[in-house]
Parts: sequence; structure tokens; C-alpha cells
Amino acid sequence: MRQLRHNSVTATLALFSMLAIVTGVPALGQLSADSWWPKFQRDPQNTGRAPAIGIATDAHISAFAQLSPPIPTENHATPVFAPGNSRLYIGGPNSRLSAVHLDTFTVAWQLTLGDGTGAIFHTPAIAADGSIFVGAWDNQAPFDGFSKVRDDGDHATIVWTVPLRRMLAGPTITDDGLVVIGGRHDTLGWGYFAFRDAGETAELSWSAAIRANPNDPASTG
Repeated sequence: MRQLRHNSVTATLALFSMLAIVTGVPALGQLSADSWWPKFQRDPQNTGRAPAIGIATDAHISAFAQLSPPIPTENHATPVFAPGNSRLYIGGPNSRLSAVHLDTFTVAWQLTLGDGTGAIFHTPAIAADGSIFVGAWDNQAPFDGFSKVRDDGDHATIVWTVPLRRMLAGPTITDDGLVVIGGRHDTLGWGYFAFRDAGETAELSWSAAIRANPNDPASTG
């Protein structure tokens, strides 16, 4: 009986260990849960809802950072928060992504996608590991593309880029770790594309499009 109970306890501990391994490691590309606002409209369902933190009674500008000269005719991306909420990430003209310290409102770094011929109109998405998924609206080849960016503190690194341009909206990250974005692919044409973040590379899981001319990848849907 004692040996049977010992074996049962051992099996139970092994089961808990396996569960910890399975549930404790998030999938690559999973949306950050440790961020006040990790993507456009905050969550994969685009609810735009955040936990109530009170009502501001004295709204005013306490600090600002100028990231580029103002361009009256253009609207650019809304900012998102890094995991831990210590930084803001925001896109702008010249396909430039900026990171701003929230405590000092100073610029930590700026990064240009591709050759800087486009603009980042749409909101990036922030993964659980802090990866930034962001793309540019670009009409000139070589296209600045859709990229995974790593925040390295005082600078940023582009980890991978796919030849996607004319982003239709900000990317979203599904619960199973797919990064979904709409736009025009360099060879596949217009559509929505789901990429699996494989660390140093992106793997296309699926694409979907209804085109005006099914035989012409360049035709719009």
C-alpha cells in the first residue's frame, strides 16, 4: 500500500510538471497581456475596451515628444504600449517606427523599415515576448514591407520582413499565435495573410482574397 501511494504521488507530481511546461511557455507571436494597449482597439476582438482606471478631472498636456515634422494631410498610427507599459511605440512618415520613454517622454530609438519610401499609417501589434509587428504603406519598389521588430533597449532590430505593402489595417494576433495582416503581397497580390512567427523567420500559414479578376493577383477585392 505504501509503495502504491508513493507511485501515485510521483505520477501526480510528474503530471503537474508536464502541465507547467505546456502552459507556462506562451506561443511565439501571442498577443501581449502585460500591456495596457498592445494593438489597435486593444484586443483580438477589437472591442476597444480597457479596465476602468478612473475619470480624468484635469486633462492637460503634461509632456510631448516631436517625432517628425507635422504633415497636415496625413494621419498616422495610434501608439501602443510595450509590455510593462514603460514605452510607447508609434509609426509615422518615412516608414519610421519610434519608441518613446513614458517617464521622460524622450525618444529611446527610431527605426526605418526598408528604404523609408512609405509611411506607417496603421497601429503595430505587440507580442507577449515584446516583439513588435508593424508594416508600411508603400508604393515604391523595393517595398518597405511588414516586419517583426525587436526592442533592444537603446536601438531596435528588424528580425524578419515579408514583401507586403499597402497595409489595409493594423495587424492582429490570434490566440494560437498567428499574425494576421491585410495588404498587397509582392507576388501573391491583394489579400489577408496569416503568418506564423518562427523566431527568426515568418512562415505563411494561409492567405485569403476575393478578387475582382480571379486570374489577376493585382486586382483588388
